[in-house]
Amino acid sequence: MKLGVCVDQVFFKSNDTYFTDAAFIQFLLSFQKYFEKIEFISRVKISEKGSRYALSKEKNTVVELPYYNNIFHLCTQYPFYINKVKHKLKKFVTTSDLLFVMVPHPIALTILNYCTSEHKKVFVFVRQNMLASAEIRYRGIKHYPALLVTHWLNFLTDKYCKKHPVLTMGSEMYQRYIKINPNTFLFANSKFTKADIVSKTSLKEIRWDKCVNILFVGRLDPEKGIDYLLRALAAIKCFNFKLDIVGEGPLKHELMNTGKVLGLEEKVAFADYVPYGEALYQHYLKADMFILPSLGAEGLPQALLEAMAKGVLVLASNNSGIPGVIEHGKNGFLFKPGNSQDLSTVLENICLSNSDTIAIRAKALDTVQQYTQEKQHEVFRDICLRLHNLDLTPGVHTTSC
Repeated sequence: MKLGVCVDQVFFKSNDTYFTDAAFIQFLLSFQKYFEKIEFISRVKISEKGSRYALSKEKNTVVELPYYNNIFHLCTQYPFYINKVKHKLKKFVTTSDLLFVMVPHPIALTILNYCTSEHKKVFVFVRQNMLASAEIRYRGIKHYPALLVTHWLNFLTDKYCKKHPVLTMGSEMYQRYIKINPNTFLFANSKFTKADIVSKTSLKEIRWDKCVNILFVGRLDPEKGIDYLLRALAAIKCFNFKLDIVGEGPLKHELMNTGKVLGLEEKVAFADYVPYGEALYQHYLKADMFILPSLGAEGLPQALLEAMAKGVLVLASNNSGIPGVIEHGKNGFLFKPGNSQDLSTVLENICLSNSDTIAIRAKALDTVQQYTQEKQHEVFRDICLRLHNLDLTPGVHTTSC
């Protein structure tokens, strides 16, 4: 049985091997044990060097689509683009036994159209609020065209979400799509397993009289709100800290300059992207606190869940799918998005009130049990059997009677 995956990420090709920079691929490949083959369809770029995550030549194939810079660039040439690749899209659909299609995206919507006409078994996967992302990311003359394109994509996405089961990342997207289709399910693209969750006995008090290690992990993009994190920390007087920013993106140099202007040059360290695995775990294990200052567009932030699984105290913006995971003062702390003063206040209250951070982190360890990779596989197998009559017991690869 073959799983077909339509995902908007760049695959790099080097010496007949495909690679990608997106850690999300590890979650998708975790389903390999249920299928003889997983076939991806996405844009491909030739590269002399390999990238971070490699596909298996034996178990994975890639349907190569011409490279484009971004989704909005694609939309400007879409009629010509789709005319060149439509035969590939149709073959991809007809030769797959089950399809996993990520929306909203023009190519994904075309594939869903073929899935509908061919009566294929398919799941529509919604990772984030793309409209919120466009609001934050695009400024100037690009702002309104980006919003127009996004509204159009959302309109078409809703059309297909009425016809096919929907997997959503986070409570915000779940609440939106459950109104459209009762066969909508909360889902997490978790890479961590039960074995990766630390024990409660390993938790130790945060020493506010020492240097507190604060961590951010993620893309350095406008929607992550990292400049507000820097401004909030610049106002902190009641404890000393060191901030590690792990990730890469277009705002790196701008954020480094902001840190200098705020007098944080000695307190902030920038690390490049760290692939998911033991090296990234070490960053979590060294941290006392993880802060996610997103302005919006988050579905279910994996870095937040990973930090919780490693026993780190988490603080995050009160928006998107985050409040569906974090209960303020119980398993973490919430603050107003885009409000550095509120974040500073929350941090100082935690420090000065002697909050029981061990109890809060222990509760967080309980919370992440429902988001482990094993739990997500269980959810996926169950809905495949109920909605598509597919038995995904490892080694079976058959349709249930």
